[in-house]
Amino acid sequence: MRCPVYDSPLSVLFRYTSHLTEAKRFGIRKSRASGLGLGCVYVTMFSAYGLAFWFGAKMVADGDMTAGGMITVKYSDGLTHRHCRHVSRTHKGQ
Repeated sequence: MRCPVYDSPLSVLFRYTSHLTEAKRFGIRKSRASGLGLGCVYVTMFSAYGLAFWFGAKMVADGDMTAGGMITVKYSDGLTHRHCRHVSRTHKGQ
């Protein structure tokens, strides 16, 4: 006489494995989308920094701005970004 309880772990294992493969496919798809989005953010951010540095150097070379003024603008931009990020984090849940 066979007991049906001993046959059930195998069927549960097959069902669990099918759910794992589906979750793996979804995770890979989600990771690709997330990586692409983060890559676009970094390309935009570093392109803006590069453009600002190039234009600041051009203005220094033309005599429209001093090197100290360019550094001041760069640091104030970074501080503004940091403060805006902090404000958005603190007011997110309210």
